Amino acid sequence: MVVQREWVRTTGQFIANGATPLSFNAGNTFNIAGVAGKPLTILSVVTDLELYIACGAVGMALIDSKVWQETVMVFGTELYPSTAGELISSTPLTNTNSNPASLRDWAQWNRLYHEDIYIDLNAPAVATITYRPKEGTVRTDSRRSVAAGVGVDVWLAWEIQDGSGLINTTTAGVTYNLGARFNQQVLFEYKS
Repeated sequence: MVVQREWVRTTGQFIANGATPLSFNAGNTFNIAGVAGKPLTILSVVTDLELYIACGAVGMALIDSKVWQETVMVFGTELYPSTAGELISSTPLTNTNSNPASLRDWAQWNRLYHEDIYIDLNAPAVATITYRPKEGTVRTDSRRSVAAGVGVDVWLAWEIQDGSGLINTTTAGVTYNLGARFNQQVLFEYKS
């Protein structure tokens, strides 16, 4: 019997144009096809995620620092058997314990921290506040299996507590738009 190991990868982005959702649970990033007669086992999930707020002022308007001081961002990755028929994933703050249909709770669940703040206060003021996991790339090793012939659906979700109420608005002459960039990889195996 030979063990086959394969990586599946994807990348994506949401432009900071005011349309990136604060609660995102429609991120079926990819599907791993089932192999006839062979169960799949997920070995590792690797996620690079960066959420950012692009701030741009008009004229002499000032950027409100509450937009990063009063914000909490959390992301999660869920794995569902392809037979579950999920149309959305859980959201990581509302559903701190994920949907039981997923492969036994969140595969990844991490808070994001603002680490890069670029601010130019010369009129008109601009700023970019970048949020990432404290550890950078999030690597999670696991042994999550599905039945023979069943595939795995991989979901990326995030949720933001916007205490300032400023994200994706234009307030007092300043626009605060959310953007996102991500890469995701999953290592799986099956026996042939």
